[in-house]
Amino acid sequence: MFARTAKKLATASVRTAQDDWVRSGAAYEPIVTAERFKAAMEERQRRKTPPTNEALLEGIKAIYDAHGHVTAKLLDQELPRMGWRGLEKRFGSMAEAYMLAGLPRTEWIAGALTKRAMRRLREELLNRVKACIVARGSSYVQQGLRPILTLEGDVRLRVATACCTHQGGEYPRWRAPLQARNPVDFVLIGRLDKQNMTIADYFLLRVADFDTSHVNLTRRRLPDPVAHSRFSSLESIFGLAVD
Repeated sequence: MFARTAKKLATASVRTAQDDWVRSGAAYEPIVTAERFKAAMEERQRRKTPPTNEALLEGIKAIYDAHGHVTAKLLDQELPRMGWRGLEKRFGSMAEAYMLAGLPRTEWIAGALTKRAMRRLREELLNRVKACIVARGSSYVQQGLRPILTLEGDVRLRVATACCTHQGGEYPRWRAPLQARNPVDFVLIGRLDKQNMTIADYFLLRVADFDTSHVNLTRRRLPDPVAHSRFSSLESIFGLAVD
Protein backbone atom coordinates (compact mmCIF):
# COMPACT_ATOMS: atom_id res chain seq x y z
CA MET A 1 0.00 0.00 0.00
CA PHE A 2 1.44 3.34 -1.05
CA ALA A 3 0.55 7.05 -1.18
CA ARG A 4 -1.11 7.16 2.22
CA THR A 5 0.75 10.43 2.84
CA ALA A 6 1.99 13.20 0.61
CA LYS A 7 4.79 15.69 1.14
CA LYS A 8 6.08 18.66 -0.77
CA LEU A 9 9.49 20.21 -0.33
CA ALA A 10 9.96 22.07 2.96
CA THR A 11 6.44 21.14 4.12
CA ALA A 12 5.04 18.65 6.59
CA SER A 13 3.54 15.34 5.53
CA VAL A 14 -0.24 15.17 5.20
CA ARG A 15 -2.58 12.18 4.99
CA THR A 16 -4.20 11.61 1.65
CA ALA A 17 -7.76 10.49 1.06
CA GLN A 18 -8.22 6.70 1.11
CA ASP A 19 -9.52 6.80 -2.45
CA ASP A 20 -6.07 8.04 -3.52
CA TRP A 21 -4.15 5.19 -1.88
CA VAL A 22 -2.37 2.72 -4.15
CA ARG A 23 -3.27 -0.82 -3.13
CA SER A 24 -2.20 -4.26 -4.22
CA GLY A 25 -4.86 -6.52 -2.79
CA ALA A 26 -3.20 -9.85 -3.66
CA ALA A 27 0.35 -9.01 -2.54
CA TYR A 28 0.12 -11.14 0.61
CA GLU A 29 -2.15 -13.90 1.78
CA PRO A 30 -4.55 -12.35 4.34
CA ILE A 31 -4.14 -13.44 7.95
CA VAL A 32 -7.78 -12.66 8.83
CA THR A 33 -10.87 -12.27 6.74
CA ALA A 34 -12.04 -8.86 5.59
CA GLU A 35 -15.16 -9.22 7.74
CA ARG A 36 -13.13 -9.90 10.90
CA PHE A 37 -10.78 -7.02 10.14
CA LYS A 38 -13.73 -4.67 9.68
CA ALA A 39 -15.28 -5.87 12.95
CA ALA A 40 -11.96 -5.31 14.75
CA MET A 41 -11.71 -1.76 13.40
CA GLU A 42 -15.26 -1.04 14.52
CA GLU A 43 -14.51 -2.39 18.01
CA ARG A 44 -11.32 -0.33 18.17
CA GLN A 45 -13.25 2.81 17.30
CA ARG A 46 -15.92 1.96 19.89
CA ARG A 47 -13.28 1.62 22.61
CA LYS A 48 -11.71 4.94 21.62
CA THR A 49 -15.07 6.71 21.99
CA PRO A 50 -15.90 7.57 25.65
CA PRO A 51 -19.19 6.06 26.83
CA THR A 52 -22.05 8.49 27.31
CA ASN A 53 -23.51 9.28 30.72
CA GLU A 54 -26.74 7.56 29.69
CA ALA A 55 -24.91 4.34 28.81
CA LEU A 56 -23.01 4.35 32.10
CA LEU A 57 -26.16 4.93 34.15
CA GLU A 58 -27.91 2.13 32.30
CA GLY A 59 -24.93 -0.10 33.12
CA ILE A 60 -25.14 0.74 36.83
CA LYS A 61 -28.89 0.02 36.81
CA ALA A 62 -28.31 -3.30 35.02
CA ILE A 63 -25.78 -4.34 37.68
CA TYR A 64 -28.26 -3.49 40.44
CA ASP A 65 -31.09 -5.38 38.70
CA ALA A 66 -28.90 -8.45 38.23
CA HIS A 67 -27.29 -8.59 41.69
CA GLY A 68 -29.59 -6.60 43.97
CA HIS A 69 -26.70 -4.35 44.97
CA VAL A 70 -23.75 -2.47 43.48
CA THR A 71 -20.16 -2.69 44.68
CA ALA A 72 -16.84 -1.33 43.46
CA LYS A 73 -15.80 -4.86 42.45
CA LEU A 74 -18.93 -5.34 40.32
CA LEU A 75 -18.44 -1.95 38.68
CA ASP A 76 -14.82 -2.79 37.82
CA GLN A 77 -15.85 -6.19 36.42
CA GLU A 78 -18.89 -5.18 34.38
CA LEU A 79 -17.93 -1.63 33.41
CA PRO A 80 -14.16 -2.15 32.92
CA ARG A 81 -13.74 0.86 30.63
CA MET A 82 -14.59 3.19 33.52
CA GLY A 83 -14.57 1.23 36.78
CA TRP A 84 -15.79 2.81 39.99
CA ARG A 85 -13.02 5.41 40.03
CA GLY A 86 -13.91 6.62 36.55
CA LEU A 87 -17.59 6.76 37.46
CA GLU A 88 -16.84 8.75 40.59
CA LYS A 89 -14.81 11.24 38.56
CA ARG A 90 -17.48 11.50 35.84
CA PHE A 91 -20.46 12.10 38.18
CA GLY A 92 -18.73 13.77 41.12
CA SER A 93 -19.51 10.96 43.59
CA MET A 94 -20.85 7.41 43.53
CA ALA A 95 -23.90 8.51 45.51
CA GLU A 96 -24.76 10.99 42.75
CA ALA A 97 -24.28 8.30 40.10
CA TYR A 98 -26.55 5.88 41.99
CA MET A 99 -29.27 8.49 42.32
CA LEU A 100 -29.09 9.41 38.62
CA ALA A 101 -29.26 5.71 37.74
CA GLY A 102 -32.53 5.41 39.67
CA LEU A 103 -31.28 3.17 42.46
CA PRO A 104 -33.26 3.23 45.73
CA ARG A 105 -32.32 6.09 48.07
CA THR A 106 -30.66 4.11 50.83
CA GLU A 107 -29.46 5.60 54.10
CA TRP A 108 -25.89 5.53 52.79
CA ILE A 109 -26.79 7.40 49.60
CA ALA A 110 -28.82 9.98 51.51
CA GLY A 111 -25.95 10.51 53.95
CA ALA A 112 -23.38 10.85 51.17
CA LEU A 113 -25.53 13.38 49.31
CA THR A 114 -26.08 15.35 52.52
CA LYS A 115 -22.33 15.54 53.20
CA ARG A 116 -21.69 16.71 49.66
CA ALA A 117 -24.43 19.35 49.88
CA MET A 118 -23.07 20.55 53.24
CA ARG A 119 -19.56 20.98 51.86
CA ARG A 120 -20.89 22.99 48.94
CA LEU A 121 -23.19 25.14 51.10
CA ARG A 122 -20.48 25.74 53.71
CA GLU A 123 -18.06 26.90 51.02
CA GLU A 124 -20.70 29.18 49.50
CA LEU A 125 -21.56 30.56 52.94
CA LEU A 126 -17.91 31.25 53.72
CA ASN A 127 -17.52 33.19 50.47
CA ARG A 128 -20.67 35.20 51.20
CA VAL A 129 -19.42 36.04 54.70
CA LYS A 130 -16.15 37.29 53.23
CA ALA A 131 -18.06 39.47 50.79
CA CYS A 132 -20.18 40.93 53.61
CA ILE A 133 -17.07 41.73 55.66
CA VAL A 134 -15.52 43.58 52.73
CA ALA A 135 -18.81 45.38 52.03
CA ARG A 136 -18.74 46.69 55.60
CA GLY A 137 -15.29 48.13 54.98
CA SER A 138 -13.56 45.65 57.29
CA SER A 139 -10.81 43.14 56.68
CA TYR A 140 -10.22 39.48 57.51
CA VAL A 141 -7.52 36.82 57.45
CA GLN A 142 -8.48 33.19 56.84
CA GLN A 143 -6.78 30.48 58.88
CA GLY A 144 -5.36 28.29 56.13
CA LEU A 145 -8.11 26.26 54.48
CA ARG A 146 -10.22 26.19 57.64
CA PRO A 147 -13.51 28.13 57.70
CA ILE A 148 -12.11 30.43 60.40
CA LEU A 149 -11.70 34.16 59.85
CA THR A 150 -9.86 36.65 62.03
CA LEU A 151 -11.58 40.02 61.78
CA GLU A 152 -9.57 43.20 62.17
CA GLY A 153 -6.76 41.11 63.64
CA ASP A 154 -8.71 40.46 66.85
CA VAL A 155 -12.07 38.63 66.66
CA ARG A 156 -12.05 35.01 65.51
CA LEU A 157 -15.14 33.77 63.65
CA ARG A 158 -15.92 30.22 62.54
CA VAL A 159 -18.40 29.64 59.68
CA ALA A 160 -20.42 26.42 59.94
CA THR A 161 -23.59 24.75 58.71
CA ALA A 162 -26.14 22.66 60.61
CA CYS A 163 -27.85 19.85 58.69
CA CYS A 164 -31.22 18.30 59.46
CA THR A 165 -31.20 14.79 60.90
CA HIS A 166 -34.11 12.35 61.04
CA GLN A 167 -35.10 13.60 57.62
CA GLY A 168 -38.75 12.98 56.86
CA GLY A 169 -39.50 12.21 60.50
CA GLU A 170 -42.02 13.99 62.64
CA TYR A 171 -39.41 15.85 64.68
CA PRO A 172 -36.45 16.98 62.57
CA ARG A 173 -33.42 18.11 64.55
CA TRP A 174 -30.46 20.41 64.00
CA ARG A 175 -27.21 20.51 66.00
CA ALA A 176 -24.19 22.68 65.34
CA PRO A 177 -20.64 22.64 66.76
CA LEU A 178 -19.48 25.44 69.06
CA GLN A 179 -16.21 24.22 70.54
CA ALA A 180 -13.52 22.72 68.33
CA ARG A 181 -9.78 22.13 68.27
CA ASN A 182 -9.24 25.72 67.15
CA PRO A 183 -11.00 28.05 69.64
CA VAL A 184 -12.95 31.02 68.30
CA ASP A 185 -14.97 33.90 69.74
CA PHE A 186 -18.06 33.59 67.55
CA VAL A 187 -19.68 30.94 65.36
CA LEU A 188 -21.83 31.94 62.39
CA ILE A 189 -24.13 29.03 61.52
CA GLY A 190 -26.27 28.51 58.46
CA ARG A 191 -29.16 26.18 59.34
CA LEU A 192 -30.20 24.01 56.39
CA ASP A 193 -33.80 23.26 55.48
CA LYS A 194 -35.38 19.87 56.15
CA GLN A 195 -34.17 18.51 52.80
CA ASN A 196 -30.60 19.78 53.42
CA MET A 197 -30.68 21.52 50.05
CA THR A 198 -30.38 25.19 50.99
CA ILE A 199 -29.80 27.47 54.00
CA ALA A 200 -33.06 28.46 55.71
CA ASP A 201 -31.78 30.92 58.36
CA TYR A 202 -28.67 32.05 60.24
CA PHE A 203 -27.33 32.27 63.79
CA LEU A 204 -24.47 34.32 65.19
CA LEU A 205 -23.49 32.85 68.56
CA ARG A 206 -20.90 33.99 71.07
CA VAL A 207 -19.07 30.88 72.25
CA ALA A 208 -18.58 32.26 75.80
CA ASP A 209 -22.36 32.14 76.32
CA PHE A 210 -22.39 28.33 76.17
CA ASP A 211 -20.78 25.61 78.24
CA THR A 212 -21.41 22.78 75.74
CA SER A 213 -19.53 21.69 72.62
CA HIS A 214 -22.69 21.72 70.48
CA VAL A 215 -25.86 23.79 70.35
CA ASN A 216 -29.36 22.52 69.64
CA LEU A 217 -31.04 24.46 66.83
CA THR A 218 -34.32 22.54 66.71
CA ARG A 219 -37.07 25.05 66.05
CA ARG A 220 -39.45 23.78 68.74
CA ARG A 221 -37.08 24.46 71.63
CA LEU A 222 -34.50 27.11 70.88
CA PRO A 223 -32.79 28.32 74.07
CA ASP A 224 -32.94 32.08 74.66
CA PRO A 225 -29.32 32.86 73.71
CA VAL A 226 -29.93 31.07 70.41
CA ALA A 227 -33.43 32.38 69.68
CA HIS A 228 -32.25 35.98 70.14
CA SER A 229 -29.33 35.40 67.77
CA ARG A 230 -31.36 34.17 64.81
CA PHE A 231 -31.38 36.10 61.51
CA SER A 232 -33.45 35.56 58.39
CA SER A 233 -30.64 36.69 56.08
CA LEU A 234 -26.87 36.79 56.19
CA GLU A 235 -26.80 40.46 55.19
CA SER A 236 -28.84 41.45 58.26
CA ILE A 237 -26.09 40.09 60.53
CA PHE A 238 -23.67 42.61 59.02
CA GLY A 239 -26.19 45.43 58.85
CA LEU A 240 -26.44 45.20 55.08
CA ALA A 241 -30.07 44.13 54.79
CA VAL A 242 -32.16 46.16 52.36
CA ASP A 243 -35.52 47.33 53.68
